[in-house]
Amino acid sequence: LLLWRNSQFAMQTGDYDAYLKNCLGFLSLIEHIENNIPPEDIENNKKEVFQNILMSLYNYSPEKIYSIENVLLMDAIEENDNDKIVKLSNLMLQGALISSNYTDALTLLHNILTRMQNPVLIVDGAVNTKFLLLSLVNIEILYNIGDFAQCVDVAKDLLAVLQPEILEKIKPASFSTNLFAEHLFETFRLAGFAKLFLMDNDLDDFFHAIRVSLGEELPEKDCIIAIKDYLSGKNYAVSNIEQASAFSKVIYLILQEFSEHQNDYKTFAQNIYQAKLLASDIHELQLELFCDLLIAYSYANIGIKEKAEAIYKDVLEKAEKSAIFNILTLARYFIARLKISNSEIESALIIINDTLALLQKFNNHSKIIYALFEKLFIDTVKEAGISAVNIDSEEQKLAGLTSDGSLAKLIG
Repeated sequence: LLLWRNSQFAMQTGDYDAYLKNCLGFLSLIEHIENNIPPEDIENNKKEVFQNILMSLYNYSPEKIYSIENVLLMDAIEENDNDKIVKLSNLMLQGALISSNYTDALTLLHNILTRMQNPVLIVDGAVNTKFLLLSLVNIEILYNIGDFAQCVDVAKDLLAVLQPEILEKIKPASFSTNLFAEHLFETFRLAGFAKLFLMDNDLDDFFHAIRVSLGEELPEKDCIIAIKDYLSGKNYAVSNIEQASAFSKVIYLILQEFSEHQNDYKTFAQNIYQAKLLASDIHELQLELFCDLLIAYSYANIGIKEKAEAIYKDVLEKAEKSAIFNILTLARYFIARLKISNSEIESALIIINDTLALLQKFNNHSKIIYALFEKLFIDTVKEAGISAVNIDSEEQKLAGLTSDGSLAKLIG
């Protein structure tokens, strides 16, 4: 009873941390009260407290109450209460995205879409705003889990119906038009990078579609083109870097280090660390984790291999937990390289083959990631003198994938 009174006082004074701690303390004791209270009454009381916590703390910290929401969601699914399932899934989806939990986000989005009355973009000749907003979320999820082809397809569907003059009409009430446009650009940036991983040849057409649909160029257009040029071995252009978006500046910093300091690993690591700080400032988790991998790569190349391995494994664990496909596969790539340098050829080949199998299993079409692992596989087999592998066949696979020269820098 004291814990309950404390929780109410904490809520009245706005001390949300104290409110949550007292509620959790109350919940931990309620099942041990020896007053012959029927179990169903205790269960109902717990659910009421869960509901109160959810409604009181959602805006404060959605990721903190995620486990409580999950209890309520499982209960709603068991009761087949569709309205409650959709309401809770919407709340949890935002928490999952904030905490970069893309595995759960995909399931929660499915909960909503499968119970939506009109899960289509156009209803009665008008844009279905609710479905459009969920489609923007879908693009973010698909990009992060590595389903690049589907990510691009969803983006193209949206661009086909968006026009500059309807943005004011379809934006959420809580968004200004400028903020909504910014959100659209950030989402389509992900689709642009998805096309980059796929090495699609129609990037210019995609950028044109964005300009027509939103009335402006994608802010990261130039940095995406710069990466494409770099991968193909061309001289990439960095024009007006002071006016570039913060995201683009991180990319340009990384490209500069690859171009100028790739053999001076100490300087490389120091400058990549600055890129990491900028990525952290703009809350770009993927870029931040990628910078961690590059810093660890520098450690490995100057002989501090234990430190490098620790960072690789830490990044891999975070990527696996969040289901961030790009970082997960790149962490495996760097770990495999480290094992090769330590003459752990068998362990390295297991990682390489498992990742190639993963790409095939999920029908992933990322040319960049596939080429990285295929090239590493060929080089490792050659160096180890493994005769059981048909090298000519593997080299033909790689040559067929990169015959247009788009990945010359990557496999050279």
